[in-house]
Amino acid sequence: MATHQLQRGYIVVLEERCKGCELCVPACPEDILLMGRRTNHSGWNLVETQNMEKCIACNLCALICPDRAIDVYRFDKPLKVEIEETASV
Repeated sequence: MATHQLQRGYIVVLEERCKGCELCVPACPEDILLMGRRTNHSGWNLVETQNMEKCIACNLCALICPDRAIDVYRFDKPLKVEIEETASV
């Protein structure tokens, strides 16, 4: 079953700037950031995103990032997105 949610924006992690400091992960009120296993050319683990439709474009992740490795984009009007719900077993 699908539900609808309003998406207010999204973020882009600038991979070559990210040093994997993890400061942005707990700063995100919607828990869309997590540390991943992928690395950039410098060998740093990269921050990854999940459930981007939950992003409220609050800019907290970008403000706390010491390397300016996150760009935040806010929509003029929130987008209505469809979310597939998975049944928990």
